[in-house]
Amino acid sequence: PSSTGTDPRTTLYFAKALHATGHFSQSIPVFEEYLETSEWDDERYQVFLILGVLYVNSKQYHKALECSTQAIRLRPTFGQAYYLMAQIYFHIERYEEVIHFCEIGARCKMPSEIIPTDPTEYSLKPILIYEYALFSLGRATESLRAIDIGLKIFPSCNQLVDRKKSVMAYLSRMEMEDAAHKLCHWLETYEEENKDKLRHFLMGLPQPVEDHPKYIRLKNENDSGVKYH
Repeated sequence: PSSTGTDPRTTLYFAKALHATGHFSQSIPVFEEYLETSEWDDERYQVFLILGVLYVNSKQYHKALECSTQAIRLRPTFGQAYYLMAQIYFHIERYEEVIHFCEIGARCKMPSEIIPTDPTEYSLKPILIYEYALFSLGRATESLRAIDIGLKIFPSCNQLVDRKKSVMAYLSRMEMEDAAHKLCHWLETYEEENKDKLRHFLMGLPQPVEDHPKYIRLKNENDSGVKYH
């Protein structure tokens, strides 16, 4: 029993009722009271996850990290807490950690009997933050692979469809820019005999590549008195 003499299960039911009816801030101390009195680790694990999400939503990331850490200690083979950890680091833009904890979570099992689990916690939600973290760290090709995995599971997910379009457009632009860099380097190497070719090359650049600082500088240097920017 708790210090108030209430059975821990009753406390948990009350906390969940508050949470389910949108009384999130009021539910937090009741969940915390339950944690102080309960000895059933599977339910404690679930409560730490609920509290972690509540703290993420209220931007109390330090407390959210504490909750996910406690959950991992209780059930290190369950993946939910690792994904929660990844979600927290996603919010504070620590993308290396996002990738690290998503990959650990992917190797863990999905509890299906003792703890009620939203299947998207193990699939769609982690993929969305995982691919974005990869992209943010300059790993766009890996990001695209993660998106394709997600689309095999959720082919109608508009967010993944839109992200694929964006990443593919970025990769295409990078390929174009890389090719332009190589050609420009060759033209600059033989500047005298290729001066006219360099000018025509600069005039024909597509918009996404044209705005690269290198080509703005070259245009300014090669255009007679007309400055582009």
